[in-house]
Amino acid sequence: TRPWSSKEIAIVEALWAKGKNSSEIGYELERTDEDIRQQLEISDTTISDPKIRECERAIIEGLIICDAENFGGAVQISRTSIMPGNYGIPSTCQQVCHFWELPTRIRRRLLSRRAVHDPDGQLGCGPLNLSVMPC
Repeated sequence: TRPWSSKEIAIVEALWAKGKNSSEIGYELERTDEDIRQQLEISDTTISDPKIRECERAIIEGLIICDAENFGGAVQISRTSIMPGNYGIPSTCQQVCHFWELPTRIRRRLLSRRAVHDPDGQLGCGPLNLSVMPC
């Protein structure tokens, strides 16, 4: 495939943010669906585009957590605030998948937002503790 220009990269991100799926973006930019998915760092998962977007929204809202210590690396989304451990996980939590089933894009964001609770380093990213509890 041809190299990506910075303008194309910006267009891909903008169209993704507007809700276009990878095949629609590919059609507009005359790129393959796989090219778009690789650029967005979502090619390494079988999770659907809508579920990936739901995870991205939950990260922004602080309503997603990966708790390796208590739930073995399960990634959970809640519409209310959550914290690690059985005490902080509301019954309304929805399990998305395991941490390593997430696309690179979401794993990187979870790590940078410090939304991973893994004090023993079970996930292979080193010991990680939440710095601030979502509210």
